[in-house]
Amino acid sequence: MKAYKPDVVLGMGGYVSGPGGLAAWSLGIPVVLHEQNGIAGLTNKWLAKIATKVMQAFPGAFPNAEVVGNPVRTDVLALPLPQQRLAGREGRGSCAGSGWFSGRTHS
Repeated sequence: MKAYKPDVVLGMGGYVSGPGGLAAWSLGIPVVLHEQNGIAGLTNKWLAKIATKVMQAFPGAFPNAEVVGNPVRTDVLALPLPQQRLAGREGRGSCAGSGWFSGRTHS
């Protein structure tokens, strides 16, 4: 960061945002956060304390953060709506995913 000298560092969440956010903050570079989920993750909760600005995709992750939605590529926006894409299909759809769930609920 010292060599590149960014004007701002954007953290989008996840553990990988932590070191970059802390490094930027320690060098006096503004840190801007974006929480993409309805519930703020641990790294963003920590970085929010030192961030210049905090934004969120959905209301409720941070009490005073601006709701800006999620960034989406323009080619994704050009896709037909699900009703059009899936017209004529019968039966149940399928969904694949990965991740980890502790079984714990957030309040």
